[in-house]
Amino acid sequence: LKLQFLYLIDGRPRMRLTAAVVLCAAGAAGAAGVVGVWSLPPQPLAGVVNPHLHPATPLDCDGCAGACAAGSGRAYDAMCTDAPGLSGIDVDPASGTLVGVTDRGPNAACAPEEGAPRGGVAFAMPGFAPAMAQLALEGGGVVRVANWTGLFERLRREDGTFGARQYASGLPTKALDERPFRGKRGGVCGPWSAAPYHPGGVDLEDVRILRPGVYIGGDDYGPSLLIWRADGEILARLIPEHLGGTYAHPQGSAAALHPVLPAIFAARRGNRGFEAVAVDAAAQTVAACLESAMDGSGVGGVDAALRGSRAVRCVVLDLSDLARPTLKAVKVAMQSDARDYAPAERGLPDGVPAPTQADVRFSSAVLTDATSLVVIERGGGAVHGVQTRLVRYNLATGSDLASPALAAHGCNDVALGASGAPRGLEVVEGGAAVETVRPMDRTVVLDFAALPRADVAGMETKLEGLAVAACDAVLVSEDNDFGYRGKTYAKVYRIALDVPLTPCSEGGEL
Repeated sequence: LKLQFLYLIDGRPRMRLTAAVVLCAAGAAGAAGVVGVWSLPPQPLAGVVNPHLHPATPLDCDGCAGACAAGSGRAYDAMCTDAPGLSGIDVDPASGTLVGVTDRGPNAACAPEEGAPRGGVAFAMPGFAPAMAQLALEGGGVVRVANWTGLFERLRREDGTFGARQYASGLPTKALDERPFRGKRGGVCGPWSAAPYHPGGVDLEDVRILRPGVYIGGDDYGPSLLIWRADGEILARLIPEHLGGTYAHPQGSAAALHPVLPAIFAARRGNRGFEAVAVDAAAQTVAACLESAMDGSGVGGVDAALRGSRAVRCVVLDLSDLARPTLKAVKVAMQSDARDYAPAERGLPDGVPAPTQADVRFSSAVLTDATSLVVIERGGGAVHGVQTRLVRYNLATGSDLASPALAAHGCNDVALGASGAPRGLEVVEGGAAVETVRPMDRTVVLDFAALPRADVAGMETKLEGLAVAACDAVLVSEDNDFGYRGKTYAKVYRIALDVPLTPCSEGGEL
């Protein structure tokens, strides 16, 4: 796959891309508040979150020094914990309970040892499989866990049937993802600890109930969208065109591969794939947005300047027939300007650096009706504290990059670059604008800066799960990175909104 970029930064053409964007200012969110907090109890990763893993197996718990053994009572090891995060949550309308998912497992960046070409990501538990849990919010502020289910594929037997179970892996899928290692020594990775790439690699982000007993979630690798059953079996992956070979298991898998996403999505920024996935269950429509603007790293053509863009691509898919998923549209969502999260405006201590546009990202999304997409947007790193907004996008507005007119001019073969012009996002062909690409209309529903300080004081900075609890309330969940930044157990917050997401006469309440 070969992609080229043409873009404008401060009005100057650079390489080959597109761009210029306009964001309609959104009004400030009104008063709101946290009205409930629930904490996930200790959940040992080996034997509980992943029942198929044994705590004493080095491949399963490499670098953990035994700290992941269930009930071991050993001192906390920052790289192996009983504190899984919740990278996505959803409400089961049939029972009023929740489902939640983990991401790829405990990991941390590591620097290359002397003489090595580059560092990568150290996985404390290379055998960890991203997992789904059935959850209930109980009195006393506790999240009750009914069970955990690891995601898996069924592999081909010698007789051609499918039956052998292979659990998904948190390891990267291909060489253009991050470089994987097992554990680390003093923050350094080297050939002695190199881990293999895995065709079943999944960095699971977000979860939605597509229909009873069937779920869909995002994947930072690839990127892809995964569909799986309640027992954890992966039924299908929706992937960018030309990536079928990447996911084709050497032994053969029962999971279907559907290359329905435009090829350009493979150019996503590293570890910034699909994190925001929303479902209209009645219409069996899915909307999914990348976490950030693309920079070409997924296809080996990194241009860091592209990370300064606010333009993020979203797909809309028809999944009424799971055997034949169909791309309906590709839309552009404009993220907030990073200056909206400037520390001076948000009460942060002196000396904290202002977030850059590359720090702004999407984390989860819900469809409150057929065209209203509400997304969690985060505006900084851990040093910036809770810099979060809920932003509503109107899917009925903005240009469709999958339309014949725009597709014919390469909209799905180039990436969108940084904003520099005052009017719209322009597709440039031969130096002349052939059509103007308009982003979706957007409105800020809630800025967490408006919440009482006491409400956000104990929150993790990575609020990655979003679900609708009532017409005027949402649930958000923390991804605590498995406690890597300190021993914390993930929490779920109920936040009351003063502006309803949906008419309050229409829905029930969790």
